[in-house]
Amino acid sequence: MIITRPLKVDNQSIQIQKLLQIRNNKKLLLVHYNHSKEALLKFAKGVKKFISRHGEYMVIVASDSILKCEEEYFNEFERESGIKCEHFLYESPSEMTALLKIIDVVITCKLHVGVVASSFEKSVVAVACHPEKTARFYSQIGESGRCVSLFDVTSEIVFELLEKFHEKKLKLMKE
Repeated sequence: MIITRPLKVDNQSIQIQKLLQIRNNKKLLLVHYNHSKEALLKFAKGVKKFISRHGEYMVIVASDSILKCEEEYFNEFERESGIKCEHFLYESPSEMTALLKIIDVVITCKLHVGVVASSFEKSVVAVACHPEKTARFYSQIGESGRCVSLFDVTSEIVFELLEKFHEKKLKLMKE
């Protein structure tokens, strides 16, 4: 299957425009599992429970790169979560940055997504695939409770973290 890249219109990708049109006043939850099957499964089950209690959210799934298994992983996430999700395929860091500007909450296993989302004062839950460096960042900003190791977490803990932090935006200290 060939996945085509989104076109840009007025400095905003068509994908971003579509999300803004279909969100129906819903909040946006970004799930970023970055091709980690372990993260995909833990996130899917945790997000399923979270969305069952918080229908005010629409779920968007994204990852860092387009691999042959991209569509397969997305379909598996939808199956495991039981949620109809939007699949955000991006070509450049600026497209991902544009997405992070409009979302409300992000759950990610990658440090860079959490750092950028934090800079936009979004709520972030980090389930880190590189726990040492990621935990150091969240500790430095006084938010160590938002970061757990992917390898030690369960889907129930994923749910609990989303429940605890979904309405608590990060505010990075200004110097």
